[in-house]
Amino acid sequence: MQPFERIDMHCHVVGNGKDINKVDEDVYFNPDNSPNWFTRILYAMIEHDLKSSGVKPDGSQAIKAADYFAFIGKTLAESTEIDSIVLLAMDAPYDHVTHERLDDITTLYVSNRYLSEKVKLFNEALDRQGIKKRFYFGASVNPNRINWKTELDYVINETDAVLMKWIPSVQHIHVEGSHDEFYKALADAKLPLLCHIGPEYSFPEGVRDIDGSRLNPSNDLDRFGLLIKPISCGVTVIAAHCSSPVFPLIDRDETLKFYDFMKAMNTGDNIKIWADTSALSLSSED
Repeated sequence: MQPFERIDMHCHVVGNGKDINKVDEDVYFNPDNSPNWFTRILYAMIEHDLKSSGVKPDGSQAIKAADYFAFIGKTLAESTEIDSIVLLAMDAPYDHVTHERLDDITTLYVSNRYLSEKVKLFNEALDRQGIKKRFYFGASVNPNRINWKTELDYVINETDAVLMKWIPSVQHIHVEGSHDEFYKALADAKLPLLCHIGPEYSFPEGVRDIDGSRLNPSNDLDRFGLLIKPISCGVTVIAAHCSSPVFPLIDRDETLKFYDFMKAMNTGDNIKIWADTSALSLSSED
C-alpha cells in the first residue's frame, strides 16, 4: 500500500454460484439457508441499494459475481473519495470438533484462490486504463479446517493478502480457542485479523446458537473481549463494526465499552487493536 491512500478496507463480495464444490470458479451463495426476518430485512436493503446503483439481481436475492465485479470496478474507478478497496474472501463454517465443512448452513463462500486471482485481474485492468487506484485482497481461513495450515500457507506465501477476515458466529470460530499456532503464523507474517464483533444479522448463522437451536441476537462468539487471545499472541486486530448495534431496540450498544477495551489493550508504544468504523452509520437516524 502507498502512504496516504484512502482505503475502504471492508468490502464483501457477492455472487450467485450454486455449487459449493466449485468455489474456486465462482462465488457460492445460498439465499435459502433458512433466512429469518432479520436477514430478510438486510437482504432487501442490499437488493434495494444494488438496484438503485444499476445492478440487477437475478430474482433470487443474488446477482452474478461478474455483474457485481463490474459494478465495484466502476465504483472505484469513478470515486473521488477512495483510492483503494480491500475485497474480502469468506471461508465456510467448519465444525470446531470434527473439522468437517458445514455445507448445509453455508450461506456465502468466497474462496481465497478465486478472489486473489480476481484482484490481480482487476489491477491489471486498472493499469491498462492508466488508473492509479488499487484493489487489495483480504483472505479468509477458518482455523477449524483440518487443512488450515495448508490454506494459510497458500495465503501467506502465494497471494498478496493484506489481512485475514473472520465473522466468528457465522464461521463457528471460537476466537479464544486453541488457535495459538494459527495466531503465531499471522503474527509472524504481520497479517492483521479483521474480526467481526457485535451483532451479526447478514447471515443466518449470526443470529443462531452454534447448534442452531434458538435465535441468539447477541452471539457469544462475537464478543469483543475474546480478542484478548489473538492480541496476546502478537496479532494486530482490526475490530469490525466496533460492537455497535444494528437494531437499537434489540441490540445493546456496547460501543463505549469497546472504546474502553481499546484503550486498555493499546497501552505502550504499539497499537494492538484498531477500530473499523464501517457499520457505525447502520443505526443512524440521519
